[in-house]
Amino acid sequence: MAHVVIMLIFLASFGISATAKANCDLHAAIGIRLTLPFVFEKLANTERLVWLHNHTIIYEGIKGKVSVGKPDDITSSGSLVLKNPKFTSAGVYQAQAYNATGALTKTWNSFVCVMEKVPKPTLSYNCDQKSVNFNCYTVKSQDLRYSWAMDEKVLTGETRSTLTIPLNKLKSKNSFTCGVVNQVSNEKSDAVSPTCASQEPSPQNLLCFHQKTVMAVLAGAVGTVIILVIVIIVLCCCQRRNKVPKRRERVEPRMLPLTSQEPETDYETMHHVPEMSPKPKAKAAESIFITTQIAFLTTARIFPAA
Repeated sequence: MAHVVIMLIFLASFGISATAKANCDLHAAIGIRLTLPFVFEKLANTERLVWLHNHTIIYEGIKGKVSVGKPDDITSSGSLVLKNPKFTSAGVYQAQAYNATGALTKTWNSFVCVMEKVPKPTLSYNCDQKSVNFNCYTVKSQDLRYSWAMDEKVLTGETRSTLTIPLNKLKSKNSFTCGVVNQVSNEKSDAVSPTCASQEPSPQNLLCFHQKTVMAVLAGAVGTVIILVIVIIVLCCCQRRNKVPKRRERVEPRMLPLTSQEPETDYETMHHVPEMSPKPKAKAAESIFITTQIAFLTTARIFPAA
């Protein structure tokens, strides 16, 4: 039975505190001065002012004399000053002002919640193949709201502790900050400029190869093209030379019947031995070799070794 009673008391107190926390009228930060906004214009030495915290008197002044608390606990208008709020400072505060006859003339009450100041966040990031991912980290992440800024311009709609930016929208000079805020304070992280690998390779890293390697490959390709062009031209010229004598041999016998009807019986003509000429293939090979050497020398001059 005793355990049941204790449990009921615990649940009741938990429900009261949860309800009170949900209905906070004011928020105080630990260690930060807070003035409860009670204003009584008719406050005079002949009147009585009482302040209560959780139904306990913490200040009382009658006719200018302070019987509970200190004179600097209130302002000239009667507002209560919480100089160094703590977690125990949370609760219900009530103000009661009385006139000279002792009649209650004005009251004020409010529920005050006490919270820790929000710590300064730390901004970190990591890159993947398509985007850069930011993370805004704080030691205590309860009851916090987040905000993001790029180049000191607030990014609307970004209220989570993480942020993702596509690489194609990221520039090298962009800087990012994240902010955190609760009901009593706010803090902003240091600016961070992410350095992620660009999707477009730079001229020095074209196709992931060194610039000297790329230039050497290009030089070899240009030289090969030049050699092929020259070889094709030489082969075409040699083939044309080989076809010219054959055409003459085919034409001359057809012209003989027109110049003379009787066949000639010249001895020299019948027994003529054709002179030996150099082989066309040998000449073509020699020309190709010489041309290739010239092309290599020309390519080496145009594209010197890196």
